[in-house]
Amino acid sequence: MFEAVRQNKRISQVILAIIIVPFAFFGMDAYFSGAPGGNEVAAVGSSKISVAEFDRALREQQDRLREATGGQFDRALFESEAFRRTVLNGLINQRVLLLHAEDNRMVVTNEQMQSFIASLPAFQGEDGRFSLDRYEMLLRAQNMSPQMFEASLRQDLRVQQIVEAVGESAFAGTLPVRRFLEAQLEAREIRDLAIPVERFIDEVTVDADAVRAFYDRNPERFEQPPRLRAQYVVFDDNALLSRLQIDETQVTAFYEANLDRFGLPEERRARHILIQVDGDAADAEVSAARERAQRVLEALREAPESFAELAAAESEDPGSASTGGDLGFFARGAMVAEFEEAVFEREVGDLGELVRSDFGFHIIEVTGIRADSIQPLDAVRDEIVAELGRQEASRQFAVLAEQFANTVYEQPDSLEPAAELLGLEIRETDWLERGNVVIGGFSNERLTGELFSVEARENGENIE
Repeated sequence: MFEAVRQNKRISQVILAIIIVPFAFFGMDAYFSGAPGGNEVAAVGSSKISVAEFDRALREQQDRLREATGGQFDRALFESEAFRRTVLNGLINQRVLLLHAEDNRMVVTNEQMQSFIASLPAFQGEDGRFSLDRYEMLLRAQNMSPQMFEASLRQDLRVQQIVEAVGESAFAGTLPVRRFLEAQLEAREIRDLAIPVERFIDEVTVDADAVRAFYDRNPERFEQPPRLRAQYVVFDDNALLSRLQIDETQVTAFYEANLDRFGLPEERRARHILIQVDGDAADAEVSAARERAQRVLEALREAPESFAELAAAESEDPGSASTGGDLGFFARGAMVAEFEEAVFEREVGDLGELVRSDFGFHIIEVTGIRADSIQPLDAVRDEIVAELGRQEASRQFAVLAEQFANTVYEQPDSLEPAAELLGLEIRETDWLERGNVVIGGFSNERLTGELFSVEARENGENIE
């Protein structure tokens, strides 16, 4: 059964929809005013379908349609009673199937659950295997625990057992099979003649009375939705940051109090020759690799200037052999522990002894050292100014935002007082329609409602 589910793209999409990011949705109260109870929208026998379940299912269906249409969807569709009724009917049907599965003791074992979850691409790492970290991260992003996700998934799989049992029990007779094959193998030839309307346009004369009559019969075709233009101001972090002046003494004080933040760690440059042998290789292989590495090391001790030449000829590290074994400068934490320890203990030019890691035997030479240091103030000044600005903006924003809102409310016939108070620019929109309101990059159903309200549209008052 689970193999069929894995191969069924539609079913997988339904299951993966559990982790789709939801978006805000409004207007639920009016729809549920006649519901069975305060916290439920329907009942199947003694089993209740709660408002929360309906809300989640509604968001998931909206997200699927939104993704399928590439974002080109009709928002009015999501608000229609017919759309919500369809979602509710789907929940009721699913609950009926689930109760039937329970009555017939259909179960999904833990082993089946584990196997199915591990097969979902969303939870697999780059190596194509199940990643527990990725699994937990995706669930946390949706405010779901593994127990919540697995309980929901278990229900879906139990319902799928019923669907699959019905679907796989069907059989086809010889007549429909023959007709299906004939339709697949059938070939037809057709010819068509296109008569473009444009050829006859110049020959047609339209009477003015006919135009008027058509216009009068079809007024809905020529209706235009209400439109308006609006002035607006934007008060956000950027607007506040542009007004702030950070004093040089503040910058200097911050720099001196946080010198550890601006330090550069010690870096070393090294080159190496690698003789590969697996960490779990047999003793004979390890011994042979060690002997070969020791021979190369002895040759280097006799002729240190031949390091690059020997690296190109002997090293089995494809990333550095062609560059004479050079690894460039790196700080602690960039290499495996055994390699790093040897590099940061040795002096420049010291070959030392062989170093064993999980990759094999290394011959290492340190070729350069950069001591740890502190970046000068000029190099980090912009970073400090930006951080101090963010801190100060955070402190001032709540107070100034309240002043902004109060000024807009107390002087409702103009935005100029609020703009002057905070040094904001008064901007103006192009023509806006109710279904397409975006102001300053911000779009919201409440914004649209306020903007097209009587107070704003007819009286010219500031909106909240």
